[in-house]
Amino acid sequence: MALDRDPVAAWQNERLSELKPWLNRNEDIGRKAEAISSFRREDGLSSGEVRINGENWAARCLDGSTINEGDSVYIVARDGLVVDVSPSLKGTGIELSD
Repeated sequence: MALDRDPVAAWQNERLSELKPWLNRNEDIGRKAEAISSFRREDGLSSGEVRINGENWAARCLDGSTINEGDSVYIVARDGLVVDVSPSLKGTGIELSD
């Protein structure tokens, strides 16, 4: 029987999720983060890395906004080990989190 998923990759992803338990999927929405790389644009979205509470996270900006290294962004969602960010909370319906 063929496996649809690589069991080693699945285990690694699960393990990596356990290493970053502080980022709560709901409580951290609206939290400020810092871009630690300039985001690259591809296929209508941009992606890069952000620092949240001293840890680096893969990030994407779904509206394709230009985000440069050092810019402040806001967490608007989380999908596994990737956070979705926006340069502004205006129009998102999300309130700023402390």
